[in-house]
Amino acid sequence: MLDVSEDIVVGDNCEVKSLEDKEEITENENVAVCEEIILDNSQSSMEDATTPAMGQGGECKMYDYSADENLRRDSVVVSGNADAVLALECVESNFLAACLDGNVYYFNNDGQLLSTLRGSNLAVTCITIVKEKYGTTVYTGSLDSRIRYYDLETGLEKGLECNVLSPIQTMDRAWDTVFVGTRTGFVLQFECKNNMLIPVSSVKFSDQSILALRAMKEGPRKVLLVAARSENVTIKDAQTGLLLRTLVGPKMTVYSLLFEDGKVFCGTSSHQIHVFDYASGTHAGTHSGGKGAVCLRATGGLL
Repeated sequence: MLDVSEDIVVGDNCEVKSLEDKEEITENENVAVCEEIILDNSQSSMEDATTPAMGQGGECKMYDYSADENLRRDSVVVSGNADAVLALECVESNFLAACLDGNVYYFNNDGQLLSTLRGSNLAVTCITIVKEKYGTTVYTGSLDSRIRYYDLETGLEKGLECNVLSPIQTMDRAWDTVFVGTRTGFVLQFECKNNMLIPVSSVKFSDQSILALRAMKEGPRKVLLVAARSENVTIKDAQTGLLLRTLVGPKMTVYSLLFEDGKVFCGTSSHQIHVFDYASGTHAGTHSGGKGAVCLRATGGLL
């Protein structure tokens, strides 16, 4: 497994000690903070031959899989963003990088900056991309508690931002709805068609921060895989929050979720990726990897 986590230090003369989630980022720039920043907790499929990864000193590196399967050399280095990258999403051969400075930068595959999506005054923690008939819309969630949506080509906001009243930690999209997990443990639903928060959609899923969400179907039922800080991963009804099953295993904080072939893979702050049987909720095994599996992908039968 490729370890994509990076120790990003905010402030001077700091030594990173442990993996902290994105909710710990401070608003005070005068206070030195040690953080190991989560790059990405999305589960979009790896369809492109080139994918970006965070480098040192506020740069993104793009590795060409077709030229170098072991990722020993980078094909291009892009820079220009002054802060840590918290989330990455590919759009065909281009990519978006959400940053600590509250901006989302859109690069082409040559590393050239195409546009900058501005608006947030705090870190953007997650991105969701919706391809439509007449263009592409980018939804962002940030620590200022706002959902914003942009036209990808122009970089301009397409409408009014939506305040969910709690810092946003994670997003996932399904059934024309963006599911939003917050620091206060709520999951909300944002309707893409009308670009509005669905009334009475806010459900308390946990007393802890929601760090990862996966929307999926179990037969006709719409369900969510939910990872909250220091809690077992749960499977809940997406509409009501009704608990259906709990994935019971070692005590851990899960930062990323992947569902593949009836198994749930959980990236944690340790060196282990825990595997659960989805149907029974039992612990099925572990994989060893780099410390802090903050992003999981499955492609070509490989994790």
